[in-house]
Amino acid sequence: MLLIKQIKSSLKESARSSSARAGPLISIIRFALLPIIFFFALIYPLFALASDVAVIVSGSVRPYLEAVDGLTDILSAKDVKTEVFDLERYKGGLKKKLSEVVRDSKWHVRVAVGPNAAIFLEEELPENITPILYTMILNPDRVIKEEAFNCGVSLDIPVEIQLDLISRAFPGIRRLGLLYDPVHNNNFFEKGIKKAGELGMRVYAIKVSAKNDIPSALAASLDKIDAIWMIPDRTVISESIVGYVIKEALLKKKPTIGFNKFFYESGAASAFVFDYKEIGVQTGEILLAVIGGAACDKPVPRFRLWLNPRTVKVIDLAHPADLPHGVEWGP
Repeated sequence: MLLIKQIKSSLKESARSSSARAGPLISIIRFALLPIIFFFALIYPLFALASDVAVIVSGSVRPYLEAVDGLTDILSAKDVKTEVFDLERYKGGLKKKLSEVVRDSKWHVRVAVGPNAAIFLEEELPENITPILYTMILNPDRVIKEEAFNCGVSLDIPVEIQLDLISRAFPGIRRLGLLYDPVHNNNFFEKGIKKAGELGMRVYAIKVSAKNDIPSALAASLDKIDAIWMIPDRTVISESIVGYVIKEALLKKKPTIGFNKFFYESGAASAFVFDYKEIGVQTGEILLAVIGGAACDKPVPRFRLWLNPRTVKVIDLAHPADLPHGVEWGP
């Protein structure tokens, strides 16, 4: 027993002696490691976000490609890996192969760019595969089931926001004529009536059920309204119709308010326009938040209301000297 006690005592003394000698060395090592620890603390979020994202694109049209550029730019800046698949290139048996690819468990998130890509993912993916995001889709509720997609960025600008900007950009416009087919946009019209009342405005219905109805409906309405308001509507919209409506309105010195750059370039007094690359960036921001554990979101797409300086001058359309936020002169 005495021998054991002596051994224990000797070991304790040896440990104290070693600790005393190692103390300065440990302090030096700790000091040297601090920058390394700090460096890894900074870059850890990037490693944590690293993920595989499958981006399915409806086709090689410019707006989709610009959105993909914005999406991949923001994701690559955060070291999130992406792979882009052009749906148009996968025909016949290749489409089945793409279906197998997107089902792979390696994908953390899948993104549909445009309606055809969204329909493809909805049809090909099991219900338990999430999250799935969409972008660049007009009226997604008419294209896909809400439960199939967690969130995304549509191309829908709420009627309330549109009317608010129109009223502030053109305070003299109090009577808006909405050109639409009730089959497609009656709900939009009803919401417009309600919001317009709150703003001291009125929305008049210029109802059509076929393209041939447009000339007579327009002729019967132009003297009763201050401006024509055109929205996405498959009965009403075509390049020739847009040109015709804008021209007829200008003959009466009435402005037309449209919803993309084509309207602006065709002579509309104003148009709600998107920067499609910015829509892609906005989608990427949502995706990064989802990867980080946040709940999905369905924000209003980023847009601007462009005013056409030439048309505004020709018809002498009143506008504030200082344009409200979200409104700007077009190029």
